Amino acid sequence: MNKLLTSTCAVLLLCFGCLAEAAEPTKLDAKPAQSKGLNSALTWVKKTYTLPKPPAGFSVKFDYPYFSGQDVAGKLNNAMQTELTKQANAAAKDYADFVSDDLPISKEAKKKKDGSSITASFIVHKTTDNIVSVSFATCSYYYGAAHPVNNYFVFNTQLNPLAPITLANLTTNEKKFLQIVSVQCAQQITKILQYPNPDIIAEGTAPTADNFHNFVFLDKQLGFYFNDAQASIHAEPILKPVGVPYGRLQSVINQASPAYRLAVAHK
Repeated sequence: MNKLLTSTCAVLLLCFGCLAEAAEPTKLDAKPAQSKGLNSALTWVKKTYTLPKPPAGFSVKFDYPYFSGQDVAGKLNNAMQTELTKQANAAAKDYADFVSDDLPISKEAKKKKDGSSITASFIVHKTTDNIVSVSFATCSYYYGAAHPVNNYFVFNTQLNPLAPITLANLTTNEKKFLQIVSVQCAQQITKILQYPNPDIIAEGTAPTADNFHNFVFLDKQLGFYFNDAQASIHAEPILKPVGVPYGRLQSVINQASPAYRLAVAHK
């Protein structure tokens, strides 16, 4: 499975007795929601992205925020569509590779005209005058599989000028940054899990870019999402972002990044 794809599926949550509300998509159908830390000039409503020509038997349905209220909204929506298309195409390729395998379950799924899919819900974590931060929780299921696979991907961008915010441009010292968040996240995950597995946690929070590319901007912390079975056993998914205070990261955050203002404000 593509590690960038991510999720919290209601069916899986109910099976494990987890908090279902953590996986619910943001409910924005009536009026664009605003909350603390969000830029009131930039509003959004929920829309749904579907892949025009997915592989036979497979469907893609991503809920996403459609922005308005500022001149940059058009370019922001185009960037969002580009990211959704990239993620959808990657999911479709994963499925096409799966049904091409010479396995009984692959052959069975290939015969079905439906029953395999990937869906996504979203949370808008922050919109300031120069940052938009959105997480997507995906749930993918292949017909005949024992359970869905749940992962995440994120959309972080600065607005002026419009440009993606990545680990590469967020920090001036990526090695030190990863060392800090690795220790912080490992400690927190060990505390919050009912059944922590030291080996899984150590591997899933090792100081590598692959482990920490799913970050979001929160009010006082940089939050990190962990994919299905990345840092915990499959039966106990980590449903919320694990936060590291901006103050702990200020020394390694790029001063040219809009994120630096958050670090200074909450040091």
